[in-house]
Amino acid sequence: MSPNLAPTPKMRRIFQQLAECWGRPTNVAAFNFAADGSDSLSHLHVAIWEDAEGTATAFNTLGMSERAIPEAEFSAEVHLLVKGRTTQHEQVQVAQFLANLAEFPFRRRTKFDWWERVSYPSGVPLFPTCQDVLFHPAMVDDDPDRLEDETGEVKMLYAIPLTSYESFVFANHGPQAFVEYLKTNDVDPFSRR
Repeated sequence: MSPNLAPTPKMRRIFQQLAECWGRPTNVAAFNFAADGSDSLSHLHVAIWEDAEGTATAFNTLGMSERAIPEAEFSAEVHLLVKGRTTQHEQVQVAQFLANLAEFPFRRRTKFDWWERVSYPSGVPLFPTCQDVLFHPAMVDDDPDRLEDETGEVKMLYAIPLTSYESFVFANHGPQAFVEYLKTNDVDPFSRR
């Protein structure tokens, strides 16, 4: 790995905490961002966990938390789960998407937090009908809402791809109505749709 892509001490600490929760990842992708003088990240890693049975693949950024989220007083990392088996090409697509998504608030000076949506007009890889992402707290007890670090707390933003109708329900009726919509219609937000 080239020196400009080497993990920072904080990335290593976050990696260790996530490995304690979910085991060691099966792969890690590294991304370098152009040094253009903006407040963007210099580089970022995305850890990938493949379920041995092929039921799901999880992705988590490492390095987004190097800086506080603009307009917020916390740092964060983004997590995305994809149900089903993924190919190596698909994993690269999703990892690149998450790297770009993680850089977005720094380039645009935009706040990311739970219950906020981000539009991604080119779409969410592996979710062909989804163009928005909703950030949510952990949906199961085994997943952490926050990680502790010597530099301060790191909030985990669990990304849920949204179809245009799901995005409409959330925007017009709020989080409770959105969650109820998922339950009532038996929508698995992490299955390809």
